[in-house]
Amino acid sequence: MTSFASKTKLLTFTYSAPFNSTDASTSSASIREEIIEKAFTDFLKRLAFNKQENQFFREWIKQSFLNITDFKERESAILNLRLGKIKKRLSKLADAYIEGVFDQQTYSDKRSELILEEKEIQEQIANLKVSENKTMGKIEKFLELANNAYLSYKLASEDQRRDLVKVTTSNLVAEGKNVVIKPKYPFELIEKRRKIADGRCGENRTLD
Repeated sequence: MTSFASKTKLLTFTYSAPFNSTDASTSSASIREEIIEKAFTDFLKRLAFNKQENQFFREWIKQSFLNITDFKERESAILNLRLGKIKKRLSKLADAYIEGVFDQQTYSDKRSELILEEKEIQEQIANLKVSENKTMGKIEKFLELANNAYLSYKLASEDQRRDLVKVTTSNLVAEGKNVVIKPKYPFELIEKRRKIADGRCGENRTLD
């Protein structure tokens, strides 16, 4: 059987990012691999949300989606209004040039300024369309990772286990025969959360 040390590089120190030891010379001897693996897998189990928490966060994501959609629609309307005004200004500028109000250089300069402003607004409108899906997608992906962290570890390959250690922890400290895991943000917030028993968020509400 492949050892936890070889899978995660925690004991050999060849993968040092998630592991420090207060006594590097004796940590491998004093702490069995099974203890370290159990500490890490127990940590992964604590990341999973219970049924009430999952229900709450799904509702929160749904409401956030609606709020973002409403904001996006208002911002899009404002930007399109600005875009319409620029088009009118471009039209008036062209008429003024034809009537001889501006020379060619002045006309070109003013037109370039308006075209640049028009392009910036068009980019803002395009960004509104993609930012919503990206934000919601990141939240969904994070919840999936937290809920399936333990199972993912058990089914993972050697390289995937190392990646999971890197993604979820910033440090793993060996103190005597005790193992202290320092989770990365936002996994640290999840581990410290107060379990939701009634479908509402507790005092350690973190995702809203």
